[in-house]
Amino acid sequence: MAIEVDGKGRVFVSDIKGVQVFDGNGRYLNVVKISGVAFGIAFDDPGKLYATTNNSKVEKYDVKE
Repeated sequence: MAIEVDGKGRVFVSDIKGVQVFDGNGRYLNVVKISGVAFGIAFDDPGKLYATTNNSKVEKYDVKE
């Protein structure tokens, strides 16, 4: 499991379902579906989400508002 906070204060938590998204108060917002299981997550400066997966690769995702 990995936890990351984006520039908008949203909290991203990776698990077997993908990367779950919560607001700063802990309210569930959405899930980002990941190909495989995400072990590590990070954001770049423009706000793209990167996930390392059990598929031995790093994937990039656009996270919607």
